[in-house]
Amino acid sequence: MSARKMKAKVSTTFNINVSVGQCRNAKKFALQEIEGSLIEHYGRLWSYGEEIIRSNPGSTVRLDIDIMPYSTTLFSKFYVCFKAVRDGWLEECRPVIGLDGCFLKGIVRGEVLSAVGRDANNHIYPLAWAVVCVENKETCKWFIDLLMDDINGGLGTGITLLSDGHKGLLQAVKERCPEAEHRQCARHIVANFNKRFTGQAYLKLFWRAIRASTVEKFRGVMEQIKSIDTHAYDYLIDRDPTTWSKAFFQEGRDCDAVENGVSESFNSAIRHARRRPIITMLEEIRLWGVTPCGYQKYEVRFIDVAYGVDLIAKKCACRIWQLTGIPCLHMAAISYLNHDAEIYVSQTYTTEAYLECYKYSINPLNSSDMWPDVPYLKPLSPKRRRLPGRLSVKRKRDAIERELTRPSRQNVSRRGSMIKCGICKEPGHNKKKCPSNQQSNTSGEYF
Repeated sequence: MSARKMKAKVSTTFNINVSVGQCRNAKKFALQEIEGSLIEHYGRLWSYGEEIIRSNPGSTVRLDIDIMPYSTTLFSKFYVCFKAVRDGWLEECRPVIGLDGCFLKGIVRGEVLSAVGRDANNHIYPLAWAVVCVENKETCKWFIDLLMDDINGGLGTGITLLSDGHKGLLQAVKERCPEAEHRQCARHIVANFNKRFTGQAYLKLFWRAIRASTVEKFRGVMEQIKSIDTHAYDYLIDRDPTTWSKAFFQEGRDCDAVENGVSESFNSAIRHARRRPIITMLEEIRLWGVTPCGYQKYEVRFIDVAYGVDLIAKKCACRIWQLTGIPCLHMAAISYLNHDAEIYVSQTYTTEAYLECYKYSINPLNSSDMWPDVPYLKPLSPKRRRLPGRLSVKRKRDAIERELTRPSRQNVSRRGSMIKCGICKEPGHNKKKCPSNQQSNTSGEYF
């Protein structure tokens, strides 16, 4: 409830006129009484971590603090990865992880770093999350180090990472996981591309290049872009197409995603939790549920194009089968042999794989008054980082999002039409410059 709604509620219920400031202070006091002050929340992080390890043995909890002069300790970083979630991901989830960060919206500013996977039904599968003061190369590398240790990722062999174009994250992945396939979100690239090269022709060709499943198709579209504008071609080539074009994706990952939508969906799902104090927010993330997000789709076969199919090796020349793990409609041999198409679907999409992901459970935690006491220094909340300008709470939408959500207008332009005066109905002038109107104004000056 906002402060203005609270003021109206108090006025109608108790017949008392209060100010907006009084309502704001009362709301702040009530939230502190319910959720505890910031000092209490950050001071109980050690106990919260011990409770997670006690109730869920094998889970990973990491709390880092900064020791300041005069033995003052400030919060630095907090990482959580439950054993049940990790085992479910290792059991049947695809080796594809989305990495991203989102801002906190409470009194203490910071960011939530998340690692999100995809389960057997293509749902969001939160794997690990962390709270840091700022997203940079150091904190990203710290988060990836802990994540790779939990999933036994080593240097990233056989793992695909999806992320945006954050420089600190790109450098951290390059140093920590040099053998991982690092895909950059195509939507972030097209947003920067559209700032310099506007027009629907560029966007259509760009998305055609992204969705091309073979290198030959990709090069054909890029040649079309080069014929239109060499600068646009050079701009895209400098962004390393092997990190955002589907044509260069490795096979056997059962995922052909060119956007980091799983991370964006996770950030949207916890948008209300990001306003809470840190322990309340972490508990809401722990209890967050998985929601459906779509159904499997098959590519449509072109009439004048034929592709080679190998049912034994489960390969198709269009590479859609290898990328997605789902047979495309070029599988005419399956119908010819009267075989069931589900037999040729990757095992990661089966019901058994879906159940294997969620056969582990996160054990419940006791209330805060039953948490164990630990002999560690209780950290204080981090120093407030006051950025220039007014603080923004709402997420800044991209220009493409604003264009898509803008209501459609059907206004007809008046350019080229004949303008007539509304008084004398003669063309060539309007009401302001009408001779009849000017005469009446002149005559009125003598009264």
